[in-house]
Amino acid sequence: MDQNTVQICQKCKETPYYVHFATLYSPYHKIPLYSAYYFNPGAPNRAERKEWFIEPKLSGGTNEYMERETLHMDEKYQAVNADYIGSGYDRGHLNPRFFQTGFGRDATFTLTNAAPMDPCFNRVYWYQWEAATKKYLKELTTKYQKELKLKDPKDAPEKVYIITGTVPQKDTRMPPLDRVNVPSVVWTAVCVHRFTAEEKSLSFGYMGENRADNVIQMMSIPQMNAELSKLYGTAIKIFKDDCRSENYKTVHEEYMDILKKTDTLTTDD
Repeated sequence: MDQNTVQICQKCKETPYYVHFATLYSPYHKIPLYSAYYFNPGAPNRAERKEWFIEPKLSGGTNEYMERETLHMDEKYQAVNADYIGSGYDRGHLNPRFFQTGFGRDATFTLTNAAPMDPCFNRVYWYQWEAATKKYLKELTTKYQKELKLKDPKDAPEKVYIITGTVPQKDTRMPPLDRVNVPSVVWTAVCVHRFTAEEKSLSFGYMGENRADNVIQMMSIPQMNAELSKLYGTAIKIFKDDCRSENYKTVHEEYMDILKKTDTLTTDD
């Protein structure tokens, strides 16, 4: 794993004092190693595309919020749109735009939240898993709301933490400019933390090879820790207490049932 990474608090110009999500970025690979974010149950299923932004502070800028990519065409420490033109790869969101709302959605359109993804993997298979995750989490929230007899799901005493990451591929850069690393693997880990009923917290994860076929696997957080430790070559612990991974069996059954019913409708990058 790159030892010279940069921690980024992702902010918009319109909300310069609010952190929408966090990213660990590798200037060497020019991709994020992960983005960590909250799931917003009120997010629309389809979210309009936005122009792409970059993080000026990676290149010595003073602004703490993202700026238009078109103002920074000579970037040395991060990817720009020119890297993707003619490459055959999508700008794959780590923090998905359709998991967020408002300025939080706009903030996902920074290139520090994107990595080169095979178009079929990104638009069909990974998108299907993201859509199933959103549906599953919304159903969990609604069910918990009814269980607690709350009028609004926003009042449910829980928080959904998600981390989506990449595994850089050795000596593989995206053509034609050969600046940006193409990750071999993309992964997501989810923790639903229920504050007043800790025993009902739950977690799961899934991991896929960044190629044009469906080789995505669901797994428990301890399983993902072990797999990522091998891939990164260092010990990985995603969530401090594995977020009640003992509940994984039930989660697996419920999630896979939803996944089977989720359409593989394509989305753009």
